[in-house]
Amino acid sequence: MSPTLLLLMLTLVGCRWIEDRLGRRDLPPPAERTAPDDAPNVLLISIDTLRSDHLPFYGYGRATAPALTRLAAEAAVFELVYAASPATDGSHATMFTGLHQSEHGKFSHEQRLDAGALTLAEHLHAQGWRTQGWASTYKFIVRSGLDQGFDQWTNVHKTEKNERSAKITAGLLRLIDDPAPAPWFAFAHYFDVHAPYAAPEPYASAYVAGVAPAAPAETGDYISANRKSASKVRPAHIEALKGMYDGQIRFVDAQLAPVLERLGVGGARPKPAANGRPTLVVITSDHGEAFMEAGYLGHSVYLHEAIVRVPWMVWWPGAVRPIRVPQPAMGVDLLPTVVELVGAPAVESSGLSFASQLRGGAPTVPDDRVLMLQSPQYWAVAQRRPEGLFKLTTRPKDGGAARLLQRVDIDRHDPREQRESHPVVYAELSRALESFPFKDPQGRSVQRTDISAEEREQLEAMGYIEHDED
Repeated sequence: MSPTLLLLMLTLVGCRWIEDRLGRRDLPPPAERTAPDDAPNVLLISIDTLRSDHLPFYGYGRATAPALTRLAAEAAVFELVYAASPATDGSHATMFTGLHQSEHGKFSHEQRLDAGALTLAEHLHAQGWRTQGWASTYKFIVRSGLDQGFDQWTNVHKTEKNERSAKITAGLLRLIDDPAPAPWFAFAHYFDVHAPYAAPEPYASAYVAGVAPAAPAETGDYISANRKSASKVRPAHIEALKGMYDGQIRFVDAQLAPVLERLGVGGARPKPAANGRPTLVVITSDHGEAFMEAGYLGHSVYLHEAIVRVPWMVWWPGAVRPIRVPQPAMGVDLLPTVVELVGAPAVESSGLSFASQLRGGAPTVPDDRVLMLQSPQYWAVAQRRPEGLFKLTTRPKDGGAARLLQRVDIDRHDPREQRESHPVVYAELSRALESFPFKDPQGRSVQRTDISAEEREQLEAMGYIEHDED
């Protein structure tokens, strides 16, 4: 080998090492950590862009997710869940930290998660869990900070879209069959439901309807170009896009099925992993997808119900009851709930734990709690009240002056203003909104200065470059 070629190879390896390690905390070696003997494994699965009302166990008429439906029959299913954000970055940072976006500072790809924020992976790692993560988009490159606390972090974002989930599933199966005795915490991000809607057969044509406005591989571009083009996107186009979207759900469900079957979901009894421990499975999503509800297509900056209502299921037979949870939940509740369920020390969080209720205790989360949603452009609070479920939305850049009150329980997509009909609700939710710092919504953000041209090109191609669309 020539000296020049050897130098080039060493340089490439060094750059990859920097890419893998940049911004990551040094984790203590496993010998310094010991988890409790009865500590379970924890598997957190995030299915990107999955709205809850396109799943059978949330009332949908199509059998889009047979494997997840089997899990839901044995799991605690949360009936009303708001994602923290309409975008991948903020929602996952909130899941990982138990903090609102204005607290952890990561709203979009333009920021990195502050190294001072304690993540679920870091906390469980410190208590003796091995930690491993798999991701599938540019949103999760290590410079984002979302890898904090993981012993191993694998991002398959450069693999062809329809092949990414198979790689993640294979990695999860290897972990489940690893006999190393320490418990593990695994995070797996599945990207299949996100546009473009180009699943392979038989999933692509499973729910064909309407008139497709674009070829499957071009649906992402079509959505980005027609987000607010209600006059151009005909009802037949919407039906076709919904059918293609549902095919994506069926595809990702098939990718998840081997993992769920290995753990005993739908069987006579749960199956321990090779380390002899049971596995707590948590499945949710970062945001949904709008199909011209409220005049919008896709997801981006808006807090419309179709974009922010997501599923949340918790499966741990014998420890978590198979119940429906009617109390409203948020993405910020995930961390404290998991931490309490596995018996780890509590950490500071803006969320509430449902652990006691999931174990069979009385509900501890109030039904009328105020829920918080954020994007860089819009903030909202929602509350279930005797009069109904209401949401009040405003724009931080306006100082919170302009506000829209909607009732979203009877028709979640009804855009009509309810201020005059419900002045007391408006006044009380306005006071809740005013408790948040609108003048500097990103004051705690750590802005990235290392976004490459390649990243921007890839994010733009996937509709991931956020813009203020008003």
